[in-house]
Amino acid sequence: METGISIDLIGLLLLLGAIQGIFLAILLFTKYRAFRANIYLGFLILFYSLFIFSFMISNVKSLQQQYPHWLMIFSGLPFLFGPLHLIYVAELTDTHLKFARFHWYHFLPFILYKLFYLQVFFMSVEELAAIFRQIEQNARPLHIAISGLILAVIGVGYMIIALVVFRRYSAKIKNIYASLDKVNLYWLRFFTYTAMFVWSVVLLESLLTISGVDTHRYFLVVPLLTSIFVYATGYIGLYKTEIFEQVEVRNNLKQAHEIQARRSLLQNEKKYEKSGLSEEKASDMLKKLQQFMSEGKPYLNSNLTLNDLSEKLEISSHNLSEILNTQLNQNFFDFVNQYRIDEVKKNLADQKMDHLTLLSIAFDAGFNSKSGFNAIFKRYTNLTPSQYRQRVRA
Repeated sequence: METGISIDLIGLLLLLGAIQGIFLAILLFTKYRAFRANIYLGFLILFYSLFIFSFMISNVKSLQQQYPHWLMIFSGLPFLFGPLHLIYVAELTDTHLKFARFHWYHFLPFILYKLFYLQVFFMSVEELAAIFRQIEQNARPLHIAISGLILAVIGVGYMIIALVVFRRYSAKIKNIYASLDKVNLYWLRFFTYTAMFVWSVVLLESLLTISGVDTHRYFLVVPLLTSIFVYATGYIGLYKTEIFEQVEVRNNLKQAHEIQARRSLLQNEKKYEKSGLSEEKASDMLKKLQQFMSEGKPYLNSNLTLNDLSEKLEISSHNLSEILNTQLNQNFFDFVNQYRIDEVKKNLADQKMDHLTLLSIAFDAGFNSKSGFNAIFKRYTNLTPSQYRQRVRA
């Protein structure tokens, strides 16, 4: 009795997840279709939802016996999850990593899978129903077990590549932003790790099945995790991607990519000289920059970007990035936050500032979040702000 109730409740969760995902996909295809990344997210959510729904109906015994061919229509959908996830990440991060862009070959495994399993439509109802019974009894035919293993390996591989894209993105945005809270995509990185976990479970299940271990008792784990993933990725993904519909932010991300690409091309000082910026001119610009940072204190602006600073100094953003890279061996993020940390340290040592909280001092110095401030302060000083204040007052 308890088992039946448990399964019914899980079935309800799966059904609600599938329905919610389909409605969310429709919303992405209609209201938010102007932003291309949302189209990829819409397809990803839609295919997740169809997978959950197809899993549910494929485990209905009456359908297995009467309409097994219809149950095979949605088979192979998980082969689309990895490519769409990666393409969505690449679109949000404006990455130019060739493999991460939209290409037909991403869907080749899905096409090959569907072509291979066309043979099932020439089987009789009894033959195909017998295969479903084998799967239900954890006696999967070898070709199904192997295709499941290939699927899991592909899924894990795509998540690894997505994390590589994130790594490149993190380096890219630090060349143009001094505060990363609005553009760090921490939520999408979290869900990529979550997807990696799900794919790892699938991989483990596939390996155990091929090894002869009975994994049938855990058959609900993957679809249930997928359903939860649909809820979380859908709502949070949609909410967070709205900030990238702002033209200014998207343009800054594109410029960040250009700066990153330029930096990789200009690997040493000789190559930088080809850009038209001589050593003497770069040195003069650096002095001008440092003087402006000390006197004008532009770092107090929590939304300061490379574009803002280059306009104030009347120096091109490319040249400004070049100066930071060659003269100081720093990116924009580290350069600006060093000044902010120095400002905080000065105020923490000043007894006149005792009436202010640590967070107030941080915000006054240009930081815009408690977590970001604490992490950066600890990285520069190896102390927490409160530990530093105690030390300078000792």
